[in-house]
Amino acid sequence: LRSKELIIGLLKLLVPEESAEVQDEAAFALANIARDFANKSEIRKLGGIKLLVKLLDASDPDVKKNSAFALSNLLEDCSNRAEIRFENGLIPLLENLASEHIEIQEYCLKSLIRCTEDPNNRAEVRKMNGVRRIIDLLNQEPAELHHLTLQCLTNCLQDSRSVFHDMGGISTLVKLLQIDDNRTKQWAAHATFAAARNEKNQVYFRDSGALPVLANMLNCVEPGVISAAAKAVANITHDAINQTELNKLGIVDTLVRLLGHDDTSVCRESVFALSSLSVNAAIRAEMVKFGALTHLMNALTKSDAKILSCISYTIRRFTDNQSLLAEEEHIKHLTNLVKSDDVNVCQNAAYALSAAVRLDLSAKYWLRNCLDGGNCIERTFYDLGSALGTSRDDSWARKLSFPSLSDLSQRAIDKKREILLVDCVSDAKLNELLQRAGDLITSNPTLRSQTKQLIRQIAQIVSDAMGGAIESSERLADFPYKFNITDLKIKLNSNVIPIGLVTHGTFYHRALLFKVVCDYLRVGPVTLVRGDYGRAWNVLDVRKNVFFCHGPMPSRTNSLKQTRSEGSFGGRSSSKCDNASTQQAGTGSNPGNQSSAKGKGKSVAEDLSVGGGVIAGMTEMSGELPDKQLMVDLMFDPGALLPTEGPAARQYLSVP
Repeated sequence: LRSKELIIGLLKLLVPEESAEVQDEAAFALANIARDFANKSEIRKLGGIKLLVKLLDASDPDVKKNSAFALSNLLEDCSNRAEIRFENGLIPLLENLASEHIEIQEYCLKSLIRCTEDPNNRAEVRKMNGVRRIIDLLNQEPAELHHLTLQCLTNCLQDSRSVFHDMGGISTLVKLLQIDDNRTKQWAAHATFAAARNEKNQVYFRDSGALPVLANMLNCVEPGVISAAAKAVANITHDAINQTELNKLGIVDTLVRLLGHDDTSVCRESVFALSSLSVNAAIRAEMVKFGALTHLMNALTKSDAKILSCISYTIRRFTDNQSLLAEEEHIKHLTNLVKSDDVNVCQNAAYALSAAVRLDLSAKYWLRNCLDGGNCIERTFYDLGSALGTSRDDSWARKLSFPSLSDLSQRAIDKKREILLVDCVSDAKLNELLQRAGDLITSNPTLRSQTKQLIRQIAQIVSDAMGGAIESSERLADFPYKFNITDLKIKLNSNVIPIGLVTHGTFYHRALLFKVVCDYLRVGPVTLVRGDYGRAWNVLDVRKNVFFCHGPMPSRTNSLKQTRSEGSFGGRSSSKCDNASTQQAGTGSNPGNQSSAKGKGKSVAEDLSVGGGVIAGMTEMSGELPDKQLMVDLMFDPGALLPTEGPAARQYLSVP
């Protein structure tokens, strides 16, 4: 039946000059041959859609019916959906929803369902007051078309934020959620999900009694109904009051139970609903009580990418339950997901894993490739490169766990990237450098209020320690840092290199050392970011003048205790500087009246142990910097400040 001559012949029979019987039979024939996809395109090209649209206004009901039938088959082709809009076919389809013939209504609904899968058609239908026409049809008999009507309504609400409470839409949907027909209930829940994108509709659904109805639907036997109800709950619970009310109805326990459902869609939508509810701290506690976190972790073995991505995203919020998050099996699952080919799964798993180990800065930098200004390096820290860039043939990679410093120290020397160690207890060179940096401020207190000069001085100290400035990016290849690293590996018989021993360092050596020095001096917030090709850099957050040189350097009264364990993720490093950079200026005492924090004969390690990084007082630095984030040049012009979005920053990080 793929005959152009046949299609042309049938189209000629649709003209007004032909009788209604001939038009009826011709439209019916076109409807059947339009089941073939190649014919759909050919009929459009020969003007068939235009002729069929005209017949929607025919006086004969059979002609209308079969014309709508033919259009419903033709509209499976996306190009035909645009064509019917150009031929003004949406209006007669909507008008025929009021037909007294159920078959005409059915085929017009099927046509509109396919039409409204096109966003431009949805917009046109809304302009034509089509949503009200659809709602009116829902309030009429026969009920056997309600599932199609609801499907059409769901499409129309997809990208709309309209409030249709005044049209009676909310109350109609709540009524249909409660009927016995599962197919109708399912599509009513889908429409509720779409409508609940609007914040006001979320309130109207609550006022109309939808919450207990949806909670009850989660106990249905039919998987499609459960899945649709959970999907609706996920959107409705964006409203805080709805979260509380649904929690009172015991929905958390129900959703947790549904995580183990055999149907993948039920499990997926239950995860999304729990994710929405987990924004509320009180409900998170309730979720833990019902074992939600354990069930979520166990569900990480599923193969559905959307489930894995959403679970990983949700787990991030449970940072108060780190002991549970950090259980070995859970860590293995999350670490495995970090290597997923799905970008969303990989990213969210990395965030979840970093939440589980958020106080272990070494693990966080391994996973996230970033330490923000609140993550102060104050205890033993080691950088072994990026988790995603790690060779998979390493024994620790096969075990899917973050290697301890002890494990890394026992590995035979290899040609891979060195592990940089920050440890003031054993690294005398680093200790000496930090004391020299401390002397810089104590001997020149005015530097505290001279941001650019202070940063340049610190950058110069770092640059000098790492072999000095390099003339230009073209000379990078001549910089002998690899020889220095290889020599240190051989001398130490280890891949672990104390950073203080590195005398020729490139981007990632200098950026790490700059972060360590600034954290020691309480200058910040300073962010450490890792890029590709051995690049790493520091960003100073000077937006809204939020840049501080903190109050007095810590006193040296306590000694550093080595607290790192030898487990999969090592010990935890304090990050209590989180709020320091956002405190109000003037809360500390005048730095000019503060006594020197430098104690004779004491190690820098003792400085770093005091107060776990809590800053007692600080002084706001001068607002001489532009209102943006700046990158620090540590390679070519040490201390130069480069706008992160500017060409100079891009040139700094470019690979020759």
